[in-house]
Amino acid sequence: MESWLNQINSVPVLLRHAVQLRLERVLQAVSTIDENFWSSQSRDIFIRILTGSEFIANAIIQQPELLLLWLESHNNVEIKYVASYPATTDDYFDLQEKTVTTEISNISSEQAKLEHLMHALRVIRRRKMLEIAWNDISGSATVEQTLLALSSLADQSVQLALTSLELVFHTRYGIPLTKEGNPQSLIVVAMGKLGGRELNFSSDIDLIFAYSETGSFNGKKSLSYAVYFERLAQALIKCLHTATAQGFVFRVDMRLRPYGDSGPLVMTLDSMEEYYQNQGRHWERYALIKARIIAGDREAGQCFVKMIQPFVYRRYLDYDSFESLRDMHAMIKGEVSRKGLQHNLKLGAGGIREVEFIGQTFQLLRGGRETLFQSVSILDVLQKLAQTEYLEPGAAQQLIESYLFLRKNENFLQEYDDKQIHAVPDTEEAWQRMAFLLQQKSLELYQQLLQQHRDAVHEIFKRVFTLKEEQDTQQVATSIRDKLSFMWMSDLDKNNSFDQPSANGVAHARKMLNDMGFDDLDTVLNMLQGLRNGRVYHSISNRGRARLDKLMPLVLVESTEIDSEKYDFSSTLLRVIRLLEAIAGRSAYLALLTENPGARAQVVTLCAIPWIADFLTLHPILLDELLDIQNLYGFLNQQALGQELTLRLASLDVDDLEQQMETLRHFKQSRVLKVATTDIAELMPLMEVSAHLTSIAEITLNAALNIAWYQVSARYGKPRVLGQAVTGLSGFSIIAYGKMGGIEMGYGSDLDLVFLHDSSHLTCMTDGPRAVDTSLFFSRLAQRVIHIINTRTPSGMLYEVDTRLRPNGSSGLLVSNIEAFEEYQQTQAWTWEHQALVRARAVAGDPKIVERFNTLRRDILCQPRESEKLRQEVCDMRERMRSELGNKDKSQFHLKQDRGGIADIEFIVQYALLRWAHDFPELIEFTDNIRQIQAMTAVGLVTTEDANGLIEAYQLYRSTAHRLTLQQKPTMVDINQFADTREQVSHLWDDCMRDV
Repeated sequence: MESWLNQINSVPVLLRHAVQLRLERVLQAVSTIDENFWSSQSRDIFIRILTGSEFIANAIIQQPELLLLWLESHNNVEIKYVASYPATTDDYFDLQEKTVTTEISNISSEQAKLEHLMHALRVIRRRKMLEIAWNDISGSATVEQTLLALSSLADQSVQLALTSLELVFHTRYGIPLTKEGNPQSLIVVAMGKLGGRELNFSSDIDLIFAYSETGSFNGKKSLSYAVYFERLAQALIKCLHTATAQGFVFRVDMRLRPYGDSGPLVMTLDSMEEYYQNQGRHWERYALIKARIIAGDREAGQCFVKMIQPFVYRRYLDYDSFESLRDMHAMIKGEVSRKGLQHNLKLGAGGIREVEFIGQTFQLLRGGRETLFQSVSILDVLQKLAQTEYLEPGAAQQLIESYLFLRKNENFLQEYDDKQIHAVPDTEEAWQRMAFLLQQKSLELYQQLLQQHRDAVHEIFKRVFTLKEEQDTQQVATSIRDKLSFMWMSDLDKNNSFDQPSANGVAHARKMLNDMGFDDLDTVLNMLQGLRNGRVYHSISNRGRARLDKLMPLVLVESTEIDSEKYDFSSTLLRVIRLLEAIAGRSAYLALLTENPGARAQVVTLCAIPWIADFLTLHPILLDELLDIQNLYGFLNQQALGQELTLRLASLDVDDLEQQMETLRHFKQSRVLKVATTDIAELMPLMEVSAHLTSIAEITLNAALNIAWYQVSARYGKPRVLGQAVTGLSGFSIIAYGKMGGIEMGYGSDLDLVFLHDSSHLTCMTDGPRAVDTSLFFSRLAQRVIHIINTRTPSGMLYEVDTRLRPNGSSGLLVSNIEAFEEYQQTQAWTWEHQALVRARAVAGDPKIVERFNTLRRDILCQPRESEKLRQEVCDMRERMRSELGNKDKSQFHLKQDRGGIADIEFIVQYALLRWAHDFPELIEFTDNIRQIQAMTAVGLVTTEDANGLIEAYQLYRSTAHRLTLQQKPTMVDINQFADTREQVSHLWDDCMRDV
């Protein structure tokens, strides 16, 4: 023993006596080992092991050969219990499974088979648990490796037990078969920490059992599969759970199964699907995040995993998760308080459970929309939160570090005596032991470090789960909130039971609303009473009503906090109420607004704009986009935006056209909302707004074309070139005219499109089983594109498509051969069609046709024209437009169609380009008015002063029209509003056309 004194003296004084006694017992059990066999380094490690684990000491005493395994490998560079930990777990189990199953097969007695299996599993368990604890305490394994090794041990123990039991059961009953005649096996689903591959040292394992199909065995004694699998499951639990002289393998907890303890032990997949669809509770969604198939029929098990996905992960951002998980945490907090578990590393404040709650809340919230969060591993989720920055900088990394620290502490506690404890025992020895194992110089430093980690976790937890009442207090004075709540709950309730008459209640409400700054009080009161007493309020769930009751006082106050010089309080509130009526049936949206002051304030601000308010009311799923305010104001370039949409579509079934169309619409709507939000915040000039809206249209149009190409070619085959199928979108292109072509789209702009094809290099027929003429193929392709864009789905229409600018208008072919298009433009097109070509731009399809169209456009626009004839035709068309479309009210000015308006500017530019492009081809390089005017200045067609005047007028008119559109008002202003600008534009028009 003297040779060990240096090592023993390295242990805290309070622990030395116990460690020395433990060492003496072990050395006595392994007395055959020569004293010289121990190196100084192996002695250091062994004393640390004995300090940290009574369990390891007892295991060695029971099986001394286990110590020899380590001593034989202690000279490795990394001193571990086995040379290649933890990979050897699989190798070891492969060998053991073959050995055990072979031995069982050779035993004739069924009872003897089961006893042998139970004994073998416990021997294996002791060996592997000793190995895992040894490497953890010695520092040879990381926390992650330890958790994974423990989980792998449980996985393989369950699989070995099941495989062995099925040998017995198949002999006794036969093999259960599916309707197709394939063998069935029990499906074993791991939940909790085992499901997440994060099992702690002395943990229960949470399991759920299932099987594929009902049926029965044929024979003298018919037995249903339900009874068979229940008996098999009972035998499996007994095999793992029962404590024998050798101990247990794993304690099994089945309470997470459907219906809990009162439910059947095993259910079919169909029964489980029906349960989760109709009766699944919120805590079960939380639990099923961790579901992982660990044994049995893995193929059928994956059907289970796929089946529960819609239940666990909602396709919308699920803000119900905040309230539900907060309620769960409150229950745990109450239990902690009652049982005095404040120092519990798992359940106490700042403990492991709070880290898990944070990660799993974001999983429930976002996992349905962002599949990267569909992970069973909490560490993986925290890393994803760090990457996506959904938590503030550094918070996710802090949670990872604290989680690993707490899990290391938890394992050290349990490795001491293989007991399921989560708090440091209230003894000086236990605290000293933990400080020593965590390599802290003093107990005080260890306790300080532990508290720092717990404080950090709890602080982040509080920020994520801040009680909405605490948030609201910062925005609404309690007295005001209480008064508004009373008004909402009492004054506006036609069935209230208060003593004051109903008329007094309404009068009180009217006074409050008036004092807050609302006008049009009758309308506001009617809307509030309609919501409070109407069908919507009384048809929603109790939870939904409770949320709406808490939300309304906040909304009332925030409706008066918008810019009163720009917006009207009453009108804004009315639009908010319409939105609330639209979303009241989806309590998750009410939760979003109640839980997130930033999102709520953003909604109120957006509802000040009629067009955006209607847009949100029509597409309430867009409320999800308002949570991340920073992301809301950020924009991707067109290439990155296109890649984002491509990735979204790539995750869908290529044959699921309905879902593809819904994805296109949600993408477009969410991006348009981002533009609108930035627009009304005056963070983006009008030209950029139009450019972004045009980019969104181009991206969705290109995606629609790709979808259409796949759909049509799957049905008819593809055109071919020299016997080979074409690649990409060969032979087809889409030309944008009007606002899209001119990169000047607004929020409600339609798409003026012309479809072109070139089949001169293609075979006459497609190569599919339902082959069609190539021209017909391209016609079907264009029709499919229009269908994808124009069709009204549950999410609305993508865009309205107008194809009347094609050759011969509505009576012409939907898709023109490019040669025929060129011939038409050269010989038959009217001047107004060439004016339209000034703003035309190829936006999708075959690059070769795009290039050919650009050449064709240049040739047409640059051809010489008779100036007098051109002027006359342009003027005639303009006068016709004024006559048919202009304003008849002389007190109003129509921004686009009246004299001196937008159309005059556009016609001036189009006339100049058609008149002078032959001499100055650079005039037609761009398709937007601003750069075309700048090009006119560059070649000397207009002075800089006149050009600036046109540009300023054009931007002023468009900006005003844009604002009026958002306010859902006609694009007209008072006749005197822009008198000077109108006169300037009219003067330039007359100068340009004076010779006519």
